[in-house]
Amino acid sequence: MKQFIFLICGVISIVFLSGCISGYHIGDGFPRTLPGVLFADQTSGGYIAPKMESMKDVIILGPVEATVECSELFLLVSEGNASIGKAKKLALNQYPQADDVVNVEIDVQHKSVLSILNRVIMHYRGIAIKYKR
Repeated sequence: MKQFIFLICGVISIVFLSGCISGYHIGDGFPRTLPGVLFADQTSGGYIAPKMESMKDVIILGPVEATVECSELFLLVSEGNASIGKAKKLALNQYPQADDVVNVEIDVQHKSVLSILNRVIMHYRGIAIKYKR
């Protein structure tokens, strides 16, 4: 009987804590649902930078994209670098002469199976520019 109660308590804690531990934020203007406890594979908006008003002082090099991810196993072990800085660095590598990325848009994809294996993938898009000097 005690083992059954511990099992039920464990399942309930996973159900209630998985949303908090996974780092999902609601209320930032992007509609989405919380990740499912049994299975999740959803993509939602994460960030849109204000658009650059004037491009007269820059040379447009072209569109860039980058993908970074981090993962977690059993809510115990986490690894990866899904930072905006890492994504920007990867995007700038597409145009070595670029100085910056403007008009940035970020989507976040969350994948989860039973809250045992969680992956967060960030898709970074923008326009590479070089400042006129």
